[in-house]
Amino acid sequence: MKYRIKDCVVYGIRRPFMFFGGWIEKKAEYIDVRVDGKTVYRHDLDQTASKIKAFNIKTAIHVDKRDFTLHFFACDKNSNECEIYVYESKMFDRIKKRFTPNWNSEESSYVKRLNKEIKNAMGVTDIDCYHKWISKYEVFSPVEKYEYNPLISIVMPVYNVPAKYLRACLNSILQQTYQNFEICIADDCSTHEDTIAVLKEYLNLDSRIKVIFREKNGHISEATNTALQLAEGEFVGLMDNDDELMPQALNEVVHVLNQQPDLDFVYSDEDKIDLKGVRSDPHFKADFAKDTFYGGNYICHFSVIRKSIIEEVGGFRKGYEGAQDFDLFLRISEITDKLYHISKILYHWRMIPGSTALDSKSKNYAGEAGKRALEDLFKKKDINVNVNIMVNTHYFVEYLLDYQPSIDIIVHVNDMSDDFFGSLQKMDFELEYNNYRYVFFSERSNELSQILGNILPQDKYRVLQSSDNLLNDINIYCSTTDSEILLFMNEDCEIECFNALEVLAGYVKREDIGVAGVKIQNKKGWTLDTGYFVTNKKMLSVHKPSFSGDYGIYGNLLVPFNYRVIEHECFAVEKKDFLSKNGFNSEFDFRTAAYDLCMRMYNSKKRNIIIPHVEVYCSCVEDYSDEHKSSLINYWDSKEIDVNCDPYYNRNFSVESTHRLPK
Repeated sequence: MKYRIKDCVVYGIRRPFMFFGGWIEKKAEYIDVRVDGKTVYRHDLDQTASKIKAFNIKTAIHVDKRDFTLHFFACDKNSNECEIYVYESKMFDRIKKRFTPNWNSEESSYVKRLNKEIKNAMGVTDIDCYHKWISKYEVFSPVEKYEYNPLISIVMPVYNVPAKYLRACLNSILQQTYQNFEICIADDCSTHEDTIAVLKEYLNLDSRIKVIFREKNGHISEATNTALQLAEGEFVGLMDNDDELMPQALNEVVHVLNQQPDLDFVYSDEDKIDLKGVRSDPHFKADFAKDTFYGGNYICHFSVIRKSIIEEVGGFRKGYEGAQDFDLFLRISEITDKLYHISKILYHWRMIPGSTALDSKSKNYAGEAGKRALEDLFKKKDINVNVNIMVNTHYFVEYLLDYQPSIDIIVHVNDMSDDFFGSLQKMDFELEYNNYRYVFFSERSNELSQILGNILPQDKYRVLQSSDNLLNDINIYCSTTDSEILLFMNEDCEIECFNALEVLAGYVKREDIGVAGVKIQNKKGWTLDTGYFVTNKKMLSVHKPSFSGDYGIYGNLLVPFNYRVIEHECFAVEKKDFLSKNGFNSEFDFRTAAYDLCMRMYNSKKRNIIIPHVEVYCSCVEDYSDEHKSSLINYWDSKEIDVNCDPYYNRNFSVESTHRLPK
């Protein structure tokens, strides 16, 4: 049985808590965790159309002993079992341990430098840093006399919200600098008298406030649809009953609509507020990125949508509570591409115990509802997919093909080290995909052919002599090969995930996908990089080096994300797309040419994507020099390619250090 264990950590004394994550072959039905032969926890694996099942187990375990050894068994439907992991846990270690990486002594100096860099940067999660950013950088558009003044209906379901927070919510709307709005409320049969009293009070306070008191509780989807029945505005703004709007929120939306009146969907950045109204945890979002959105609802609040669009898709659907917004947005994104992102914080999400703002696990039905919404979407489009819930409401969409497209794995071989040949043998044994072959370019082609004859089946590889212009050689070969997909890989790379080729093929065979990249790691377990943002005439690495189990910022090391430039060590592209761009620019070195190909793909309306599920080990990852970056930026600029604004990188972030706030 094939599997990979990514994380295993146990801490705590009286009631130990266990983290256990990875993937395993589809035939496994459940994972049994045992101590001294006795089952202490059993995890059922979801049925899936994919060849593997991902698992992220986070649970308390009941063990009477201070020191114990966990034995993990994978079992199939016939009760056949295979021990996949053994974890020895001692009480003293659990006291010290937290869910963080165990850096070994060889890495300690690097870790110290990294931690110093992180500490000195202004972090998004640091409240003091965020408040400094607010005081220095938060600005809004001035209030104007607009030619176009659409009525905006703020639609709000209400249920048993404390009076204090309902008042704050309503007041934040009434205090808007743009006043052509109405507030449409559906009370979902609240049982708290203070909630009812506040609604009646505000109903008499302002004629723009409309309230329906439902006689039967229908949950959030039905209640929101009831509130929508009251809406007379051209646009609908969605709001929760305990959250708050910035005073400038509606003005910012109308400011944009006066510039682009045909927009159907406008959304903004957001942050969270605690019970005292203190702001924290800003979510600085990307412009609309379809594959990123399939990984989870990053759009969320504040969303203002053309009412006719909501009506066209049928409003909110009952049965998708917890992911009702995600379900609605998915359906809307299929019928319009007129979406706009305001990169300003316009919405404050209240952190109340039991709310998803405080703990996404508090609504454990949300993840399943979001999964169903995605499955419905692709079923309607007649696209065969497998949707896995990675963590909470983060999803991995795997496109399933009914055949195996032919793949050329193209590698330039220079060193011919023992590690290289060992990796080839390992991958040839582990990869489940059959319809692929290696295409090796080498200055020492005869020598390489002799060695490979003892390692790989003859039909699994081809060796070609490379000239002084490797990229030209590759372009010529790619124009003649019969293979459908080209996978370019450095010779020091080793594909770790055994269904990697299926996953990559599923993505690049999509008409709207250009280049598909992977998560690059080193042998010590560090995730190194995936690609670059191109903004303010700079190339910024998407990630700082981090431990292998890191989810990244906003989950970008957990689920697929869109970027303009994908890292060069290992990436796939459909042959017809590669040839449509005339292949690589042979005046560049391979790395620069790979980045340039990505940018040209993006400029032709293709979406490039990183798939963190596909993990590739690289023994040597070199920095891309500032000189090379500047040269490539100048080249793109001369070709009128936008190097000033990256749609996937929020303009509020620093242009000196990725995903940090400017000082």
